[in-house]
Amino acid sequence: MAEKDYAPLSTACVRALGDKIYDKRKAAALEIEKMVKDFAAVSNTTQIKKLLDVLGQEFAMSQNPNCRKGGLIGLAATAIALGKDSSVYLEELTKPILASFSDTDARVRYFACEALYNIVKVSRGHILPFFNDIFQALSKLAADPDQNVRNGAELMDRLVKDIVTETSLFDLESFVPLLRERVYTKNPHARQFVVAWIGVLDAVPDIDMMLYLPEFLDGLFQMLSDPNQEIKKTCETVLGEFLHNIIRNPHKADFPAMTNILVTHALDSDPLLQLTALIWLKEFISLSSRTMLPFTSGILTAVLPSLSNDQGVSNRNIQETAKAMNSSMMKLVTVEDDAEDNTGLDTGSLVGVLMKFLNGSSGPTQLAVLNWIQHLLSVIPRKTFRHMEEIFPELLKVLSNATEEVTLLTLDILAEVSSSDIGQKKENIPHKLLNESKEVRDLMGQMSSLSPYFLYFMAALLASLRKDGHLLIDRGSLIIRRLCILLQAENVYRCMSVILLQEKNAQFATKMVQLLNDILLTSTELFQLRSQLRILRTKANLRLQLLEETDAGRHLVSALYGLLMLLPQTEAFHALRRRLECIPRPHGPSRLDMLEKTEASMKEIPFDSLLQHFLDVQGKQQAQRLLYSSSPLQN
Repeated sequence: MAEKDYAPLSTACVRALGDKIYDKRKAAALEIEKMVKDFAAVSNTTQIKKLLDVLGQEFAMSQNPNCRKGGLIGLAATAIALGKDSSVYLEELTKPILASFSDTDARVRYFACEALYNIVKVSRGHILPFFNDIFQALSKLAADPDQNVRNGAELMDRLVKDIVTETSLFDLESFVPLLRERVYTKNPHARQFVVAWIGVLDAVPDIDMMLYLPEFLDGLFQMLSDPNQEIKKTCETVLGEFLHNIIRNPHKADFPAMTNILVTHALDSDPLLQLTALIWLKEFISLSSRTMLPFTSGILTAVLPSLSNDQGVSNRNIQETAKAMNSSMMKLVTVEDDAEDNTGLDTGSLVGVLMKFLNGSSGPTQLAVLNWIQHLLSVIPRKTFRHMEEIFPELLKVLSNATEEVTLLTLDILAEVSSSDIGQKKENIPHKLLNESKEVRDLMGQMSSLSPYFLYFMAALLASLRKDGHLLIDRGSLIIRRLCILLQAENVYRCMSVILLQEKNAQFATKMVQLLNDILLTSTELFQLRSQLRILRTKANLRLQLLEETDAGRHLVSALYGLLMLLPQTEAFHALRRRLECIPRPHGPSRLDMLEKTEASMKEIPFDSLLQHFLDVQGKQQAQRLLYSSSPLQN
C-alpha cells in the first residue's frame, strides 16, 4: 500500500504501529498524540478526521492482529491528545473499538478495553449518547473467557458507573429495552454485571428505576435461583431495596404490571424465589388493597398449595406468608362485589381455582378452600350460586376422602347451600341437577317445601354412603348427627326415609335404617325430635296405648307377669313383683268407649299398604340373601 494512503502518518510511524512489539507500538502512539495536539492547536479538523479514518479503517479493521492492536492504541492516543475536544469525534473514536470487542484474539479485546477506557476517561459525560452500545459490549465482556479481558472490562465498568452516577443526563428510557434483554442472560459473570448495574442506577437520586421495574423484574427474579451464592445475595439485596422503595412510595408502583410476574415466580420450586415472590405479593395486597381483586384467582393459585408447605425453615416461612396473604385476600372480597355492575372480581376464575385445589390437596389447603367457599356464600351469594353446578358435586366428593375437621366444615357449607333462600329460586338451580337426577325431581314433587339443593344433597349423600362402605361405617353417624344440628332433624329424617323407601339395595337400606334408629334413640343432637315424638297429641306418636287404663293396659300387666315368671328369684324378680302389686285397679271410661276410640284411630292407619310394604322389603332381603349365597365368591 502506498505511503500516501496512511497520511498524515509517516512511514516510520505506520511501520511501528503495526509492529509485534508493544513498546514500538507505544512509541508510535506517542508520536500520534503529539501530531494530534499540533492539529488541534491550529484547529485542523480535516487532518484529525483523516487520521481517525486511517486508524479506524486501515489499522483497527486490518487482517493483521498487530495492526489492529496498533490502531486501538492510536485511537486512544488521539483521544488523550484531544482532551475535552474528543467529544466532537466520539463516533469515529468508539465505533472501531466497539467492533474490536468481538475480535477472536483475546489480546485485541484487551487492548480495545484499554483504548475505550482512555477515551471514556477524557470525554466523561459526553460518552453518554453511546452508553447503550458500551453497556452491551461490557455485558458481553463480563462473560469473556479470558481473565485479563474481564479485568479490563471491570475497570472500564467502574469508570462508566462513576460517570453515570455523577450526571443527570442519563437517558433511562432508551436504556431500559437493552436492560430488559440483557437481564435474561444465563452467564454468571454477565448476571453479576447486570444486577450490579441495576443496583447502581437505582441508587442514583435523579434516576427513578421504579417507573421501569416491570420491564426487568422477571429477569431479576430468575437470577434468584442462580446456583452462585454471590449472585443470589446481590440480587436479593437489589430486590429488597426495590420493595422498600415501593413501600415508601406506593403511588409510583405499577402493581398490575408486576403482579402476574410475581404469581409466576411464587409457583417456583426454588424456596428463596417462591418466598420472595410471596412476600412481594403480600406487600402489594397491603398497599394496593382492592386493586388486587382482578388477580385473586392467580394469587390463590400460588397461595393455596403453599399453605401445606411446612417442612424446613424456609418452607415454614412460605406457609406463614401464604396464610397471611390468604387472610388478606379474603378480606378484600366484600358484599359490594355481589353487585352486577361490579366487575373487579372474576368469580368464575376464582371458583375454578378453588375447585382445582379442593380435592387432592392436603388438609390445610382443603380447609382454606372451604373457608373461601363459605366466605363467598356469605358476601357474594348470588354470584356464587351461579357456579353451584360446579361447586356442589366437588363438595360432596370431599366427604369421602377428608379429615374430620374438613368433613365438618364441608357439611357446614353444604347445609348452608341447602338452606339458603337463594337456592330456592328456580333461576339459581343448576339445569344439570334437574335434568339428570330423576330422583331429585321425584323428591321435589313429594317434598316441594324443601330446597332442591337440600333434596339433591340428601340423595347424593345416601348414594355416597351406599357406594363407600367405609364412609358409612367411619363417618355415617358423624355426618347425619351434624346435619341434624345444621338442618332441621325432622326434614333430614323425612327426606332420607322417602329415599330409602325406593332403595333397591336392601342390605344398604337395612344398615341405614339401623343407623338412623340408633342416632334417633341415643344422640343428644336429636333430643328435640325425640321429645316431639313423645308428645301424645302428635300424629307421629305411637300413643303408647299400653299405658292407658283399657284392655290394652291389662295386656301390658299380663306381659309383665309373663316376664316375672321367666325371671329367677333374684333382686330383679322381687323388685318387679313389688311394682306389680302397686298397680291400681282399673277405673275411668267404659271398655266400650275405649274400644270405639281405638277402632276409630286404627282406621287412620293404612294397615294393608304397610303390610304389603313389609312383605316387599322382606322379599327383597330374602332375594339378596339367596343371590349372595349362590355367588361364586362363596364357593
